[in-house]
Amino acid sequence: MIDVWIIGTHGCEATEVVAVADLLRRANLKCRLVSMEDSQTLQCARKIIIKADLSWQEATTMPRAMVLPGGMEGTERLLESSVLDKWVEQLQAEEGWLAASGVAPALILASKPWLPEHTRLTSHPGFHPQLPIAGRQDNALVVTDHLQRVISSQGPGTGMLLALAIIEVLAGDEMAQRIAAPLVLT
Repeated sequence: MIDVWIIGTHGCEATEVVAVADLLRRANLKCRLVSMEDSQTLQCARKIIIKADLSWQEATTMPRAMVLPGGMEGTERLLESSVLDKWVEQLQAEEGWLAASGVAPALILASKPWLPEHTRLTSHPGFHPQLPIAGRQDNALVVTDHLQRVISSQGPGTGMLLALAIIEVLAGDEMAQRIAAPLVLT
C-alpha cells in the first residue's frame, strides 16, 4: 500500500514537494509524487523541473495520506481539478489524512466542501484572512487537526515541519523524532 501521494502540477512549490518527499522517504513511508498534468515532468514555480513517479491516470490505489503543495499557479491548477475532488472524497471516506501547505490550505481546503468551518488550519500568512475564522491558527507554522485528519503549514520554509507532522500521524512520534534529530532544525 502507498502511504502518501504528493499531488504535483506545473507551478507547484518545489520546496514543499521535495522537502516533504525527502523526509517521508527517510521514514520509510511509501511516498509517490503524482503528476496531475499530461506529463510526469513538472515545471514547478521558479522553473524548477521535477519528474513525478506516477501520472494521475496511474494512481489507482488510494494512499493513507495526500499532500497538496502550495505555489500560486499550482494551487490554482489543483483547485480546478475534478479528479482531485473525487480523490479527496474517497480519501476522507477511507479516513485518510489530508495535508496542504502554503496557499493551498486557504485557496483549496477553505473553499471546498470537504471540511467543517471549525477545522483548525493555517496557511501562508498573506492568505490567513481567507481561512474560516472559527479554526484559523494565525501564529502556528504547522497545525494538525486530529479530529478532521488534516495537517496544514504556512509555506516553503515549513516543508520539513509539515513532513514531520505527517510522519508523526502515520508512523508515530518516535519515528518523527528520529527523522528530525539529524536535520538541525534549531
